[in-house]
Amino acid sequence: MTAGSSLGTLLGRMRGRPADDVPAPVTATARWTPSGLDLAFPPGEDVTEVVVRRVARDAFGEVSVPVVEAPDGAGRHATVPDAALASLVEDRPRSFAVLAVRASEVPPADDAEPGLPVHVELVDDVERRLPAGPGAVDDAPGARTWTYPGRTGALMVRLAPDGLGPRPRFRVLRVRTSGSVLRVDGTVEADATSALVHLELRAQPSGVVLRSPAVLTAPRRAVPTHRWTHDLTVEADVSALVDRCREQGEELESVQVRLVESSTPDDPRTVGVGLPRRARIVPLRELRVSAGDRVALVLPYQTFKARNLAFRVEHHSRADHRFLRRLTAVGWAFALARPFARVWLVGEMPYKAQDTGARYFEWLRTRHPRRRVYYPIAADSPERARVEHLGNVVVHGSRRHMVLSLLAQRVVSSHHAEYVLASRTRAMRRWARGNRVFLQHGIMGVKNMVLNYGRTAPEFSTDRFLVSSEREKEMIVNDFGYRPRQVAVTGLSRFDRLLADPVEDPRGVVVIPTWRDWLQGQAPIEDSEYLLRWREVLEDPRLAGLAAAGHPVTMILHPNMRHHAALFEAPGVTVLRQGDADVQDLLRSHAALVTDFSSVALDFAIQHRPVHYFQFDRPRFLGRRPSHLDLEHDLPGSIHADAGSLLDALVAGAASGWTMSAEHRRRADALVTHRDTRSCERIDAAVRSTRGPRVAASRLRDGTTGRRLYAVVRRSTAYFPVAKAAYRVARLLPRRDTVVLESWNGKKYGDSPAAMYEELVARGSGLRTVWITSDTFRPRDPATVKVARLTPRYYWELARARYWVSNQNFPHYLAPARGTTYVQTWHGTPLKCMQFDAVSTTGRDTGYLDRSLRMTGYWTQLLSPSPYASARFRSAFRFEGEMVECGYPRNDLLVAGDLAGTASAVRSRLGLRPDARIVLYAPTFRDDVRSGRGFGVDLPVDWAELVAALGDDGVLVVRLHSIVASRLVLPEEVAGRVVDASAYPDMQELLAAADVLVTDYSSSLFDFALLRRPMVFFCYDLERYRDELRGFYLDPEQDLPGPVVRTSTELSLALRDALATPEADRGRIEEFVRRFAPWDDGRAASRAVDAMLARGTR
Repeated sequence: MTAGSSLGTLLGRMRGRPADDVPAPVTATARWTPSGLDLAFPPGEDVTEVVVRRVARDAFGEVSVPVVEAPDGAGRHATVPDAALASLVEDRPRSFAVLAVRASEVPPADDAEPGLPVHVELVDDVERRLPAGPGAVDDAPGARTWTYPGRTGALMVRLAPDGLGPRPRFRVLRVRTSGSVLRVDGTVEADATSALVHLELRAQPSGVVLRSPAVLTAPRRAVPTHRWTHDLTVEADVSALVDRCREQGEELESVQVRLVESSTPDDPRTVGVGLPRRARIVPLRELRVSAGDRVALVLPYQTFKARNLAFRVEHHSRADHRFLRRLTAVGWAFALARPFARVWLVGEMPYKAQDTGARYFEWLRTRHPRRRVYYPIAADSPERARVEHLGNVVVHGSRRHMVLSLLAQRVVSSHHAEYVLASRTRAMRRWARGNRVFLQHGIMGVKNMVLNYGRTAPEFSTDRFLVSSEREKEMIVNDFGYRPRQVAVTGLSRFDRLLADPVEDPRGVVVIPTWRDWLQGQAPIEDSEYLLRWREVLEDPRLAGLAAAGHPVTMILHPNMRHHAALFEAPGVTVLRQGDADVQDLLRSHAALVTDFSSVALDFAIQHRPVHYFQFDRPRFLGRRPSHLDLEHDLPGSIHADAGSLLDALVAGAASGWTMSAEHRRRADALVTHRDTRSCERIDAAVRSTRGPRVAASRLRDGTTGRRLYAVVRRSTAYFPVAKAAYRVARLLPRRDTVVLESWNGKKYGDSPAAMYEELVARGSGLRTVWITSDTFRPRDPATVKVARLTPRYYWELARARYWVSNQNFPHYLAPARGTTYVQTWHGTPLKCMQFDAVSTTGRDTGYLDRSLRMTGYWTQLLSPSPYASARFRSAFRFEGEMVECGYPRNDLLVAGDLAGTASAVRSRLGLRPDARIVLYAPTFRDDVRSGRGFGVDLPVDWAELVAALGDDGVLVVRLHSIVASRLVLPEEVAGRVVDASAYPDMQELLAAADVLVTDYSSSLFDFALLRRPMVFFCYDLERYRDELRGFYLDPEQDLPGPVVRTSTELSLALRDALATPEADRGRIEEFVRRFAPWDDGRAASRAVDAMLARGTR
């Protein structure tokens, strides 16, 4: 039995009622007994049999249980054994099931679903209420059952392995700090009437833990979940944690904060403390802990991903702390003196002096020694000697540093500017108002860093953002949200030394992995895949062989991993700790680099030396927020997912003399605009020009006041009415030569609008282009502007644009202005009936068709791939405008694109072997399957059986419809053989890589046919879909060019045949293409753009 399994639908077979009558509700009392789920029916309910069936409409079975007279004669009852329930939930990934009752006149003679649905009313048992907490399931070892009334009163049941039940839900209402005490007020929603909650503070790097129990109020029922809600209050004295660390001789650096619900001791549920909205914008006050002559300042901040509460810790002497408080109390006076002091602070992190900050500081002290430029660094830093001889070096956190922080006109840093200040207290940040310049510590793009360095990032602010190329500037403007004037293309200061006087005979391999933010403390790292996979590389005999052959191997870890260097020691490998060597020296002196995602790879590549990426955990490292780069096409090196292929590449590289391929050299050159070793001059000019009223205005807009105001406006009920009104006024203004494009309601870059955009850029049309998207794709034209959907600028751009291009629809309340050409590309040839042709509007509200008719009335042009599609579009959409019969632009890739290169890139992105055969399963969504307020997924698939049909080299790639893309849950036992690609940005690329397509009624089948590859149609609900939900324009069993199957077993057999004999249906596919895709010849985008431009000039 697996986590999140579904139970089934409870069915009652009743007699004595006409089949065409709607049965009256059946009243039942439900309770768990040692034997199973007992249903008691009162006298008058002539129930003869209870049937338990899964929610999914599949053929995986049901269980029938007879209804018998109660021993006391008071009604009838049935007991569904636990073992019977367990037999129905094996290998089922859905989490919940609804127990309902169906009635029929007589038990059916076939396997059809009996009767009409009726309502089950739950009657509370006087002696024992229906539990909302866990109940034992004796016949299902290791499992628990939760039962509770659903929103409509029907009985909901979840059966899951021990410890995987519904998680407690915490809501933090208020966080306060006072002295050394942290207080959290909120609520916890749990399954039981009692809950055990405590606040956990975990010190880093020591791992010391402090736990404080919460005070909970009496529980109350939550509606509509029917779980128990408690108000909670918990306080923790941070001084106790500081004292414990000191007792162990550990220096406290940071503190993690968690709420833990531990009603089940062996299964505690832990969550971060999410800050309330106000606390996310207005910083909390710091905590102070005094002990002897020392003061620890515990400074609250938000974690950059989850935005949970955490703490940094600063340590000062009592005298220095007193000096800091007195100094910041008169911070306003320093604001008056600042223009005359002409002080600059340049630096990196407190313990570092080997990156862009140190290089720029060295250039300043050499070229402009009379400037009052200072470099702060920790007194005990091993890298202090690197800058000490230059003069003007101050001890980080010293009294002199405090004064300079308040006087500084410029704060120039390779990281957050606060690292260069003497303290990160609220008072220091308030009065240290020097203009901030972000040097960066690497070229941006591999990892999505918007939460770290974006314009609205909670812990970061800068007035000028320095980059290395025009391409990177476009990224910082479009993805990070900065204004173009805030971004300057200068190059990194360290490039001047890196590119000057190259080493004549570089030798060996340098290994520089980056860190993982989920590895905190010694124990997690020792047990991590990270350590296991890197040791697999470091201990490989081939690497030792390279070292023995005169190619020395050197490894240096990320600064955040500096405490764990001993774990990576291996024969033949020199492991360096922080400060043992200058990273720039290592990059200059070595012939090849191995890394994973570190930006040093880009530095190394611009020397035109080979880079090898070891990306074994790419999905987890990149997380939900995709990279700003197309890693397969943009990274200047080879990418490996396993140690074997990496070591093979290194051995081959040594044999070839460590040469860089021409393609990787081209990619490396695209990373930097300037290779003239004058980056520091350009940086200096950018730093000096960071001043003026625009800087002050940007700070007001992006600071606490501006962010709070914008948040209030966006949450206001008046926002959309005002935005609509402003749009109506703006569209009266003259048209601008702008094309606004959108795919999938702004979720992704792709489909036919993307193909048309690329055609426009290739032509050099001169039109300004705007993409409505939150995607991180890099536009072909750096001048392209990306705009988030429904923002003020969204309405402005639509109101002024001359052209709109979309594959779905813009909001129904936005009518295009007169003179705007609206090109609707649509997103597929229809098999299923749409809109006005559909047999029903199940799953849609009553105004759906009216809105649809209004939106189609806005279209100027509608693209069509065939005469068949044109006729269906006219009928379904009631469209009377211009039909552009040109083919689908998105299919140019499938007809005239680089299929082999695309397929290779897809396999790499999905982490598949180069020789893996891909079976793409791309079902459409179901209008009648709901999940919460949206659509859900319920696939009657035996995943293990499908995997067995693929053979040893096959992989099943699942791509759900965009409406339900986040709903797929796969069993753990098929991990690696079944891959969820629902978030993959481009469906056409997946089609290009697939050897076989499995679908049902998705329009992707018409596109895939262009490749003349086999297809299988898994239509498990064909009759219901045809007769009750949508209907079809074609007869699937007669017209589709491949086998139509109904069950998972039939699908497995059909897949075996398709993989074994891929040419079997070639003739049918050729005829299918002639009928349904006659105009897809690789030039559809060109014809579509021609038609759009011709219409726009009328």
